[in-house]
Amino acid sequence: MEEQEQEFNEEQSNVNLGFSEGPVYPPKPIVQEADPQSGIIRSLFSTFAYVGVAYFLLDWEIDFILKIVIVLLVHELGHYLAMRMFNYKDVGIFFIPFLGAAAKGTKDEISVKQDVIISLAGPIPGIIIGLIIFITSQYIDTGRIGELASIFIFLNLFNLLPLMPLDGGRVMNALFFERSALLGLIFFGVSTIIIGFIAIQGESWYFLIFPLFMIRGIWGQYKNNQIRKALEKKGISTSQKFDDLSDKDYWLIREEMGNKLTSLQGIIKPGKYMIAQAENRIIAHMKGLVKLKPIQDLSGWGKFGFAMFWAASFVMPLIIYLVIVARAAYFGN
Repeated sequence: MEEQEQEFNEEQSNVNLGFSEGPVYPPKPIVQEADPQSGIIRSLFSTFAYVGVAYFLLDWEIDFILKIVIVLLVHELGHYLAMRMFNYKDVGIFFIPFLGAAAKGTKDEISVKQDVIISLAGPIPGIIIGLIIFITSQYIDTGRIGELASIFIFLNLFNLLPLMPLDGGRVMNALFFERSALLGLIFFGVSTIIIGFIAIQGESWYFLIFPLFMIRGIWGQYKNNQIRKALEKKGISTSQKFDDLSDKDYWLIREEMGNKLTSLQGIIKPGKYMIAQAENRIIAHMKGLVKLKPIQDLSGWGKFGFAMFWAASFVMPLIIYLVIVARAAYFGN
């Protein structure tokens, strides 16, 4: 990275001295692949951070914390395996204090079907496991098993709610809203209001972190849409692979990001095509801005089928759970 910066400085000096009629766009920086070992370290650190926050700040019992960690790990493992199946890169699982956990990965081009399958691969296995444990708990009289079953079932059912950024919301967004930036923003905004209302009604004040992060996400999407429109006027498409960006496109997109994003204005200097110390941060943001649109590989009937499958995945386990509870109460009396 230092050698590249030196070369860029030399080329920029030539421009300033008048050796070039127009701006010189140096080669875009080479993106280094993530170190798998560092990913494992971050995952372990995030797990300990999550447990520490839950125990010391939220005052949860250690037994309850371990059950939550097990349920979240199984949930995210479903996403992880689905991503690996679809050849995602740099896949990892991370715990996020106060919020839960997430499985992350990168891929240049995905399809709507892949997106939906990955979203459903987390909650559905967790619900099935929860029902199996719950049925078993009816024959093995132990409160711990019953509590674990309830956490498995209801945490994953909650994740199937059609609200962003939950898995159910991601399914709905992929099926019906992702093709329109405006509809996507509206859906995200409505989800923010509803989740905030749920948190207030349930007096789960720490849960208000969700809508706060979502408001920040809405603002980020709005600014990204502004950047895309500005780049379209310059004839630069953001619907392409990051690796396929020309040197000129990279630096012009970078410059537009500096114009529109307050968080990067101190890092990106207008008219200066030189690598910054925080260039990796700029690249990470640009990768979220410049990406191929999902392949529309589902027909209208295909989307309807997945929507019905999502609905059944939410309703049927709830009915089964209530029937078992009612049966146990009836025969118990």
